[in-house]
Amino acid sequence: MQKTDQRKPTSIEEFIDGANKETTARKARKRPSKENLLLSIAGRSSMDDYGKPTLIYIKKDIQKDIDNHCSGSKQSIINYLLRRGLDLLIKEKILIVEEEN
Repeated sequence: MQKTDQRKPTSIEEFIDGANKETTARKARKRPSKENLLLSIAGRSSMDDYGKPTLIYIKKDIQKDIDNHCSGSKQSIINYLLRRGLDLLIKEKILIVEEEN
């Protein structure tokens, strides 16, 4: 995030120049369209349910699908998808060996 000049203008010209500068306002997060929405998570969960934070890198194609098809906090979305995937693996009881390229 860029810092803005916090000093007060000393002349009318500086005031006008400052008014014409682009602001550093935050852009709103793009929400997926309702027709593409597949997962919507609302509300907040208690932090008592969570352990120590873990840094993970999300592949760009996965992040793109999350942005296009999911709504809610990224933390909740990732936890939901992990839980569903693990539940399916546990249910099927099949060993999967995946190799990364």
